[in-house]
This record gives sequence, C-alpha cells and structure tokens, in this order.
Amino acid sequence: RENYENLKVRTRQKYQTALKILKGLMADQPVGGIDHFEMNSFFNEVAKIPPTRYGKFKGMTYKEMIAANDAEGLHRETFNGHKACINMFIRDCKDKHRGAFGDANLIFIKYKGDRVEGEKGQRSFKADELSTLFKCKEMKRYCTDSKHVDKFWLPVIGLYTGMRANEICQLNPFTDIINENGVWYFLVSQDTEGAFDITKSVKSGNERQVPVHSKLIDLGLLDYTEALMSAGFKRMFPKDTPHNNGAGGNTARNFRRFIEDIGLRDETKNKRIVGTHAFRKTIITKAFKEGFIHNMLSIVGHESDNRDELGKELPNVTEEYIDDEELEIPLSVKKETIEKIVFDIEFYKPVKPVFR
Repeated sequence: RENYENLKVRTRQKYQTALKILKGLMADQPVGGIDHFEMNSFFNEVAKIPPTRYGKFKGMTYKEMIAANDAEGLHRETFNGHKACINMFIRDCKDKHRGAFGDANLIFIKYKGDRVEGEKGQRSFKADELSTLFKCKEMKRYCTDSKHVDKFWLPVIGLYTGMRANEICQLNPFTDIINENGVWYFLVSQDTEGAFDITKSVKSGNERQVPVHSKLIDLGLLDYTEALMSAGFKRMFPKDTPHNNGAGGNTARNFRRFIEDIGLRDETKNKRIVGTHAFRKTIITKAFKEGFIHNMLSIVGHESDNRDELGKELPNVTEEYIDDEELEIPLSVKKETIEKIVFDIEFYKPVKPVFR
C-alpha cells in the first residue's frame, strides 16, 4: 500500500489496469491456492487479450474478450508492463499473507505471444489524411456547435505543438497559458495548480515552454481559454471526466474513436495511426525534413546535446562552467521555430464555446 501511494499517476493507472485483469481472470481463486503453475496459465491467457477494448469487444469481460479474439493479442511491451505491476502486488501479498501465491516466481514466466518489437510505433499523418481529419463533416459539426467545439481543439493543438494528449488536457488556462513580452506560450508543468479532479504529470518530469503558434491564435484559442476561465475551469476539456486522476484519458479515447469513425485508423505494424501521438510524430518529422529539428527538440521535450560552433558535443566538465540560462533556448527562438510549422489546411473556423 505504501509503495502504491508513492507511484506516479501514470504508473498507478497501469497498476490499476493490471489488477483489473488479475481480478477478471482469477477472482474465484483464493490467493493461498494460486501457485506458479496457476500464474503461468494466467499469463498465457493475458497474452491473448485483444489490444483494444473497442469495436466488438466493447462491454465484454476479459474472459469474454479472450474467447472472442480471433486475431492478435497483447504486445510484448504491454504484457511485460502488466507482469511488472502484478509482480509488485504479489510481493506485497507475500509480505502480508502467509502462503499467498505459493511458489509463484514471475521471473520465470515468459511472453508466448507472437507480437514483435517495434510494431506499435505510429507514423506521421499524410497531407490528405490531415485534410480528411479537419475537413470532414463531423469536424464541421463540432466547429459549428458551441457545446461540442472543444472536440476541435485537442487535435489542432496537438498538430501545432507536438504535445502529448495528457499535457494538453491538463493545461490550466489560469496558470499554464502565459504571455511573456508579447509571446504566448503553453507551460507544460506538473508543479503549477491543476484542476481539483486531476493530478498533473509530465512524462520527463521537466517543465518546458511551448510557444503558441499564430495559427492557433487566428483560430480563436484565446477566446476558447477565456471562456474556460469565465466558467472557472482549470483544465482544457472539463466536459470529459478524468480517468484515474489523469486529465487526458477519456479525451484521448474519444479522439481515437473519432479517427476510427472517419476511416483514418491504420493498424499497419510500426506505421499506425491510432491516436494523438501521431501528431507528435508529424511535427517532429516535419521539423527534421525541413531542417530545424535541433531547436524543435526543446519544444517537444526531447533531450538535445549542447554543441560548439563546429557541431562537436560539449564535454560535461565544460557545461558546468556555462551559466544554466545560457544553455537554454530562448523563448523568442522557440517562437521562431514553431512558426516554421506550416500545413496547407483550410480549417473550419470554430465558434466560441459554451460552458455551464
């Protein structure tokens, strides 16, 4: 219990999912009667769980999903994630309950599925796919409906920032959308105030500034955030309920369903289009192709080696003699970099939202 409370939000969410699977497949067995053989059989079944709970699997129990799944099961990475979480639970049970899980040792339990490494990767959106996404009749309906226009803002912010879905969803318009010397930027931080119903988190743990692209200003982002503040909301999509204290879970899920509904979902191995992470791939790939990837790295939150004027990496001992602020890319340079991102898309003009 103590270890659980100290977990990061995203890790805690994974832990909860793993325990739901354990309960769903083994709830009728007392922990004292579960040994290594039982756990090995359990994980053989875990590998058969379908990678999505949508479509024909919606509303099914884990046992029903496994029985109905005639295609691929979980990826090795997902399987190992569940195993790590369940292993933590078993260790805790062994400490507190005599005979719990018998001789079970998960180190000796191996993945027996056929999913290969790297196949989960997403690719960039192609130009025609972006046009389909933002010009389809469904998106037009969102943009003209003051009660549903929020569904436009997640993908368009993702497209022009490369921010992760949760980073966007947890933004507090009161503290995380800032004007500094005439430059608007998103502050990606887990340390600023968040909405009462979420716990903010950043994957790297490091705070960063992401300049607001002029296209987002032109489309009415500040009108949107002003409406949020007028209604007193401290996260970007308050109509979507949080999931396990995270702001982005249900909003990202709705977007995944949206791209499936409009025919954009692509399950090609290692070249998938299944969610908002494809926007991140799109903007980073675009920056690489057009020759400004170095300055984009700090915007998307990736590490970048500091180099001298000849392109040689600076030794660590040298970096210690340079003031920290001089190693940071100025906001003005980040703004120049983000403005180089140009897409040939005629967006629908979103109406002002109504929040109650």
